Amino acid sequence: MVVCNRLIFIWIERCILCWFIGIGMVSGHEITHGFDDDGRQYDKNGNRVPWWTNSTISQFNERKQCIIDQYSNYTVAQIDENVCLFFV
Repeated sequence: MVVCNRLIFIWIERCILCWFIGIGMVSGHEITHGFDDDGRQYDKNGNRVPWWTNSTISQFNERKQCIIDQYSNYTVAQIDENVCLFFV
């Protein structure tokens, strides 16, 4: 009976941990939308206002292209094909 009770507490602790991990992951994901191609077009109130400078947009596009080039250049050996990990 003691072992069973201990397992229940371990299970509850893991569920709580997974909940916190999930909340952190979703929150972090949503925050990054303020700095992607779509989110950058809206201000803090949700109004469509371009708040990035042209220089910032240019630098963002250069860095974005670097990531696209890196992650779209992987070959899956089992099928001997390049795969693109981005929807561009």
